[in-house]
Amino acid sequence: MSDLKERYFKVRDVFKSYTEHVGNPEAELIAISKTRTVEEIQALYDLGHRHFGENKVQELDQKVPALPNDIVWHFIGHIQSNKAKPVLQHVNYIHAVDSIKLLDRLQRIQQELATQVQFLLQFNVTNEDQKYGFRLSELEDLESKLSERPLDALRGCMCMTAVGMDAAEQQSTFQKLVEAQHRLQLLSPQINELSMGMSGDWQQAVGAGARWIRIGTAIFGPRNYGGATT
Repeated sequence: MSDLKERYFKVRDVFKSYTEHVGNPEAELIAISKTRTVEEIQALYDLGHRHFGENKVQELDQKVPALPNDIVWHFIGHIQSNKAKPVLQHVNYIHAVDSIKLLDRLQRIQQELATQVQFLLQFNVTNEDQKYGFRLSELEDLESKLSERPLDALRGCMCMTAVGMDAAEQQSTFQKLVEAQHRLQLLSPQINELSMGMSGDWQQAVGAGARWIRIGTAIFGPRNYGGATT
C-alpha cells in the first residue's frame, strides 16, 4: 500500500495548499472508493482520511459493516426507487437527489428510520441526455415545489461538467450551479453546500466555492475497467 500512501499525501497536500490559496479552506476531499477493496479503504482510513464515496448498494452492504463506524459515507450514484431504503441505512450524505419523486421517497423513509442523512440536489447543468438531474430551465418550478416541502435534510446542490470542456467552460458550469444554489438558499439558509469537481476540474470547483470534491483514481490509482475518471 506504499503507492497509495504516496498518492494520497501528494493529492492531500496539493489540495490543502490550493484551498488555502483561493480562500476556500472548508473544501473537503471525498475519496471515491467504488470498486475498491475493504483493505484499500482501511489503508486510507489509517492515513487519516474519513470521507468516502460509493455508488452501489451491494458494495455498501459489504464495506460498511467491515470498516470503522466513524467513516462518513457519501452516496454519489443514481438511486433507483427500490434502493432508497438500504442507501439511507448506510450513508451520511446522498449527493444525487435527481427528482422531486426521489426526494419525497427519501424523506418518507428517513422519517420512518429516524436517520440523519443529508441530501444534495443533482443538477444537469450541461443538459446532457445521459445525465440525471434537474435542468436549470426547471429551477423556477423546482423552487415552487420545494417551498411546499420540509427541507430539514436538504443541504445543497451537485453537478458535473461535461467531458472535453476547457477550464473556462468548467468554471462557467460551476458558476451556474452556484447561482442556482443561491436561489434555493432563499428557501432555506442551510442549502449552502456544493458538491462539484473531480480529478480533471477540481481546481475550478474549489475556486467556485465547492465544499465536496470527488477524487478517485488520483488517490487509489487506475481502475481495472473503462469509464469516467473521478
